Formats: sequence, C-alpha cells, structure tokens
Amino acid sequence: EELPLNASTAMTGRYGTSLSLDVWEFASETDSRQAYETLVAAEKTNSPREYDQTKSGEYRYMCVRATGVTGEIFTVKKLLFRILAENKEAIREYLTASKLARVK
Repeated sequence: EELPLNASTAMTGRYGTSLSLDVWEFASETDSRQAYETLVAAEKTNSPREYDQTKSGEYRYMCVRATGVTGEIFTVKKLLFRILAENKEAIREYLTASKLARVK
C-alpha cells in the first residue's frame, strides 16, 4: 500500500519477491522525520512480533511482522527509506551491497 506522504520525489524498487525498497525525498529534514513517524505508526498497527527503534542522529525502526516479513524504516537527512524483505539477513545483504557499490 502507498501512503500519501507529500514527498517531492518517490521511487520504488522491487528485487523479485525477496526485497522491496521505497525512497521518498522531502523539502526538509523535518518533513522527512514527520513522514517517518507516519510510516512507523502505520507499521505498529500491524502488531509486530519484535521491533527496535532509535531516534539519535538518524531515525531508524526495524520490525518483524507476525507473517515473518522484516521491515526497516530510516531517515538520512531529507530522505526516507523503507525496506521490506523476507528476513533480516536479506536487508543486511542489500545494505552492505549498496554501500560497497557507492565505494566503487
């Protein structure tokens, strides 16, 4: 489902059935953080079986839904990311690969 987050730019990437990535760009960091709160509130209505949330420096929320789908929502300045995957390892592998690609 797509939420109207009033972003200036929004992109979605699908990597088969194992991972999806949504990225929103906002006019300000404040707008990005408000959209983060909206996404996290929506995710919490799914009653995750486990979650972890951090709000120091960057905003980050990780959860595992009752279905086993794992999600991570985080901000980087004016950008908001949401990754959904089959498990935590798939998310870690994707984030590691994307960091290595930037270095190259």
